[in-house]
Amino acid sequence: MITCPRCNTPNPPHMRFCNNCGFQLGAVQAPAPVAAPVAPQPAARPASPYGAQPAPVCWRCRSLGESGADFCKFCGARYADAAQQPAAAPAPASPFGGPGPASNVASAIAGYGQQVAQAAPQPIAQPQPIAPQPIAPQPIAPQPIAQPIAPQPMPQAMATAHVDPGPPLGAVAPRGAHGTLVAILKDGTDGRAYPIVDDPTDVGRTEGHILLGDDPYLSPRHVRLVPRPDGILVRDLDSINGVYVRLREPVELHDGDMILLGQQLVRFEVLPETELPLGPAMHRGVLVFGTPEVARLARLVQYTTEGVGRDVHYIYRDETVIGREQGDVVCTDDPFMSRRHAAIALDRSQRRFVLRDLGSSNGTAIRIRGERMLRAGDQFRIGRHLFRYDRPGASA
Repeated sequence: MITCPRCNTPNPPHMRFCNNCGFQLGAVQAPAPVAAPVAPQPAARPASPYGAQPAPVCWRCRSLGESGADFCKFCGARYADAAQQPAAAPAPASPFGGPGPASNVASAIAGYGQQVAQAAPQPIAQPQPIAPQPIAPQPIAPQPIAQPIAPQPMPQAMATAHVDPGPPLGAVAPRGAHGTLVAILKDGTDGRAYPIVDDPTDVGRTEGHILLGDDPYLSPRHVRLVPRPDGILVRDLDSINGVYVRLREPVELHDGDMILLGQQLVRFEVLPETELPLGPAMHRGVLVFGTPEVARLARLVQYTTEGVGRDVHYIYRDETVIGREQGDVVCTDDPFMSRRHAAIALDRSQRRFVLRDLGSSNGTAIRIRGERMLRAGDQFRIGRHLFRYDRPGASA
């Protein structure tokens, strides 16, 4: 039982307001004067002529209260104040004639509550002479009663932690949107669409405007999309695994470029002067027997999820083809790679290397350095997620 700090009346543990004086249980109570005697028990309520007194119905919140209580245990309203409330508006008529079922119930409850309130004694409004002065009741006009049960606004930190995942599939971007970011599923179909507005949009695992919490390969704040008049600017926010943009035309390779072909991630490296061909070797005046040397100029280093290189493929032909079944570098165990996937062309006179896709099904992507402008229809990959940038009125 919970003892009311105002009138010392025991209350059941589920009560929020005192049955005797309506005091809010659990609220901070100012200490009573030292000379104040202990509040005596209120006078016994007169017995109901019909036997056990029925449970009252609150005139304020329409909740069923405790039998014998003077105050509502849910909102703290005094049942005796029901007679002072203005009469409720008549319920709308039923289409079948007479008052509807809902209005009948509401009227019955309201009338029943008024009867109980009129029959209930008012020990608080008319205290006994022996009641101590500090708890003498005043005209009840509670202001903060409804505040504890009112829903509190969400804190700012929690409000920004959750981001709307975007409109469902097929939804039209809102007016004024700069474009739409469409997720491409594993089967090649379109998934969820995210509208891109005029402000920069950040994508990450735990921070940003679009959250992809199920992708462990994403940094907390991975990439930023900045609208531009002719497209969007994709900016890598110093992520661990980077941003890969699918090629739509040939691109020149530079030392350190990362290339994604199917499931294969390779690093393009230009050989330093110390690793260029040294010419035939001789040992004690005899030429060393071996495979004829070639003028290698660069290499591809295959990187694994361990973060280290595994297989090394040197580039020395005018064109080096990479594929699943045909080519100079063959990856037979990669089901996402096409038979002839991509090629690297070599210009020996300028030591220039150009990467181009050979019409593969899943495309060839290169990791951007810093930022890159995307046009409508361009695709880019971050972690395990592949996106396409669509723009209203623009042709891919």
